[in-house]
This record gives sequence, structure tokens and C-alpha cells, in this order.
Amino acid sequence: MRLTEWDGKAALRRHGIAVPEAVPWREGAPPAGWDGAVVKAQVLEGGRGKRGLVRHAAGDLAATGAAIRAALGDSAAPLMLERPVAAARELFVALRVDGTVQAIEAMVGAEGGVEVEEAAPPVRWHLMPEHPDAAGEALRALRDAFDPPLAARLARLVVRLARVMAAEDLETLEINPLALTADGGFVALDCKAVRDDAAAFRHDPQHTALSAELEAAALTPLERRARREGFALVELPGGRVAMVTAGAGLGMTVLDLLGDAGCPAA
Repeated sequence: MRLTEWDGKAALRRHGIAVPEAVPWREGAPPAGWDGAVVKAQVLEGGRGKRGLVRHAAGDLAATGAAIRAALGDSAAPLMLERPVAAARELFVALRVDGTVQAIEAMVGAEGGVEVEEAAPPVRWHLMPEHPDAAGEALRALRDAFDPPLAARLARLVVRLARVMAAEDLETLEINPLALTADGGFVALDCKAVRDDAAAFRHDPQHTALSAELEAAALTPLERRARREGFALVELPGGRVAMVTAGAGLGMTVLDLLGDAGCPAA
């Protein structure tokens, strides 16, 4: 399950990771006392900044929310209001389960933000969060890319985030940007996370209620029927070939091959 920023940050908060103060905003007038907040659409896909779905409400909060909802084409789309955080520097941190080596791969970049793809490649290494030397391995990976005090703090944070991943059964966790504040602290300004569906029974469904609601709303009737039958189905518009596959990587390759041959997958 892909998690909304609201649900992902709630998971970080449960484990003591600093996130900005925030409130949800569904329908009706915006909550009082949040003038000047950052208004963020709660959607399951990325690229919100480039799509105008994250905006600073410098003036009329209601007008800012209405503009974001208009861009989404949904007058009742869920939003989040967040207190701005002054960042002395923005960094990039991401972790994913690497099934090939059966470990977590960590990625830390010296620059974060909307154009992170244009920045220098991040530092990458594998770690096991419960290994006695996990923090030491992280420090050795980071010390050539960051000054010693920052490298040490980042190393400890990455290990903490890897433990959050294990506790929350996450397949991926991305914080972009990660704010470094003037006092040397870290604040997760954004959060993208994916939870392993097979582990859902271990977690309170209320913790991911918004994500589940948006995921269910995006399903077509045929996809919803497939879910009830216990398997995953993706319905593609304009396709002519039914494709059955046992792996995402193989599936995407075959999908491309079918498209190149003029037989788009349905």
C-alpha cells in the first residue's frame, strides 16, 4: 500500500522522528489559526510540487485550498495544513528493501527538493538495522561526502529510519527534503512510503485509513473485483492483450515489448 504523506508522517511520529506540526483538512472552512501554512494535497502519487499541489498560503488560506482542489478536479480532495519549517539546508534520504541481497539499501544525497533528480548521485550502501555496527557502517559510507559532525548525525538517523521501516513493514521510505535546521536537528518535510500488503494484518487499519480510502477510490470495477478474489490486477485503457505475469520487473518488460509490437496490454 502506498501511503499518503499524512499517514507516512504519522508513522514517523510514532517512532520519534521529527515532523512539522500539521492538521488534516477535508471539507468546509479551513481550521482557524493556520494562516501562512503550507497546503499540501494528499494523493498517492509523487510530483506534487511540479503539479502545483503544494503551496504556501501567504494570503487567503481558503483560496489556496480551492486552487489545489481545482487542479485535482475534486472539490472535496483531502488536504494537509503544515507549519513552515526554516531549513538551513535540504538533504535527501531514501531507503528500500533490496530483495537481491536481503538487506535495506540506504541512499543519502547532499541536496534535496523538487529537482533532486538533477543533483549529484546519492551515497548508497546496504545495512541491517539491528547489526551492532550498523551506525559505524553508515558513518564510513557517509564521511567522505559530508563533514564529520553532519555525517555522524546522518548515520544515526539512517539507522533509526531503517528500524522504522522494519517496525512498520515498509518496502520503501523516502524523505525529500529532509531539513537540517539551524540548531543541527533534522525534520522530515515530506514522506513517501510503501507498506508491504502482506503485513497489513500486523497494523492498526486506522493508521492508514486515508491511504486505503484513496487507494480504493482509484480502483476500476474490474480491479476491485480482482482484489476481492485475492490477486492484483491493473486495467490499462486502450489495451488489446491480457497479460499475466508473476513479477513487476518482468511484467513491465513484457508490457513494453507488447507495446512496441503494436499489441498494447489491457
